[in-house]
Amino acid sequence: MAARQHSLSRSIAGLHGDERTIGIPLTRAELVAMRRTRLFGATGTVLMAIGALGAGARPVVQDPTFGVR
Repeated sequence: MAARQHSLSRSIAGLHGDERTIGIPLTRAELVAMRRTRLFGATGTVLMAIGALGAGARPVVQDPTFGVR
């Protein structure tokens, strides 16, 4: 099999080669705030995933234990 000359992402990036960067780079304080926000969101996501494991969620449809007490 012949080796690829370009990866897919490189080909797509080539289509946007004429676009310029808009705006200015973030300051150090903005980068710290962005990092904290990202960490806060990731932590919340992991905690929700852990909480969902013990929530005892059962399927709504075709549940054989529906009505059994």
